[in-house]
Amino acid sequence: MTPQFVPSLLVVLTGLLGTQTVGAEGVGRPQGVLHAFSRTAQAVTGDITLTPGPATRDGPETVTVTFATGRETRLLSEGEVLGHWDGGDAKRQHAEILRFEQDPGGLLQDNTLCGNVQTHPARYAALYQADRVGDGGRSLIGLAVFTARVPPSSIDSDGLCATYYYEP
Repeated sequence: MTPQFVPSLLVVLTGLLGTQTVGAEGVGRPQGVLHAFSRTAQAVTGDITLTPGPATRDGPETVTVTFATGRETRLLSEGEVLGHWDGGDAKRQHAEILRFEQDPGGLLQDNTLCGNVQTHPARYAALYQADRVGDGGRSLIGLAVFTARVPPSSIDSDGLCATYYYEP
């Protein structure tokens, strides 16, 4: 199944430390199965499935991530941020910022997203289209995970604990 991009409904126009929070005109969110590409993704999460939650008027959009182990976690959309997300690349790109309702805990071989769940739980993730391409020649989807208590504004934000790459 090829994932489709579902645009975010949350639109916030705010400048923050040289980044800009923007609406759905950015990347959009992939949906469906994403195949673990990076060694980190293969070892920790395996393939993941992104399932959008029901749209609500009052609350943020949600997405459920189902990991290869069958464990699920729900994330709440904080909107999209225009910043530097893909390592050494100097160009700015859109990333959807997602807040974990709860760290998913042990995944493949008891690995966790960020190490010790008690002292460094996963709090935020940035989901973006990477400049790297997979074996099929398609752009990879990056998932950067953060432990900081504030939303990230770029890959250099405090609390980055891991980056995972997936093929759509």
